[in-house]
Amino acid sequence: MICKLVTYGPDRQTALNTMTKALDSYVIRGVTHNIPLLRDIVTEKRFVSGDISTKYLSEVYPDGFKGKVLDQKELDTLISVSASIFAKNDARIRNCSGESQWDLVASLNENSANSDPKSRSYIRCIVTRDCSGFQVRMSPWEPPKHINQQDVHITSQSSKSQESLVRVADNFKLSDKIINHSYDGNEVILQLLDKSINTVCLQYLGTAFPVEIMNTTAAWFRAAYMPPPRVIDYGSICIAPMPGLVRSIAVKVGDRVGEGQELCILEAMKMQNSLTASRSGVVSFVISEFCI
Repeated sequence: MICKLVTYGPDRQTALNTMTKALDSYVIRGVTHNIPLLRDIVTEKRFVSGDISTKYLSEVYPDGFKGKVLDQKELDTLISVSASIFAKNDARIRNCSGESQWDLVASLNENSANSDPKSRSYIRCIVTRDCSGFQVRMSPWEPPKHINQQDVHITSQSSKSQESLVRVADNFKLSDKIINHSYDGNEVILQLLDKSINTVCLQYLGTAFPVEIMNTTAAWFRAAYMPPPRVIDYGSICIAPMPGLVRSIAVKVGDRVGEGQELCILEAMKMQNSLTASRSGVVSFVISEFCI
C-alpha cells in the first residue's frame, strides 16, 4: 500500500470530484498500482449514487477491470493532446526547418492482445501550430490495402464528414509529468508517461494509453507492407530468468499443474531457484533434461 486517499466536501459529488482530480494528479512511477481501477470506480454510476455493497466489484466488473473505455469526446482529447506533444517534440528536433504544420496518423489499439496493425483504430491529424498553441483537426483514416507506386498520396483518403477540431494550449514542457488541458469548458488532467520517436504514452482517466504517431506517408507504407509481429504467449512457458543448471524437474508431460506449483529447480550463482507455473494448465512438453 502506498497511501490512503481521503477527500471531503459539502456533498458526495463534490468529494468525488476532488478525489477524481487527486487520482489524475497523483504521479507514481516504478511500481504497479491500482489507480486505473480506483479512477474508474469513482466515476461509475452505481458508486456515484451510493448503490454499493460487498459484492460491488464482482457485480460491476464480473470479468475484471480491463481499462477505461473511451467515448468519442474522450478519444478526441487523448489523440489531440498526443498529436500536439508529438508535434512539439518534432519541432524541437527539427528546429531549423521552421515547420508549423504536420500531417500525421495516430493509431490506438484498444485490444492490447491483438498487435496486428490492421486491427488498430487510425485517426488522421492535421496539426497546426500558432502563437497560442496547437489546432488539431481529426478524422477517421483507413489504411490502404496496397500502395500506388506512382503517387503514394492518393492511395488512401480520410473522411471529412466526421472531422472534429480541438485546440490544445501550448502550456506544457516536454519534461512535464502533468499536462492540464481544457476541452469544451472542462478541465482535463493527463500524465505524460513516456514519449519516443513515434509513440506518446499518456495516462488519461486513470488508464495508460500508448498512442502511435507517424507522418502520413510512413503510415501508408507500414499499413501496406509491414507484416504483423509474432505474438508469443510467454504466460504458458516456463523460462529460466538466467543461465543455470537444471537440477530437477518436478513434472512430466500430461501432468495437471496449478498456478504457483513448482516445475523445476534451477541452480545459478551458487543458489537453487524454484521455477513455478504462472497459470493453471496441463504440461504439454518438457524440453530440458536435468543434470545431477
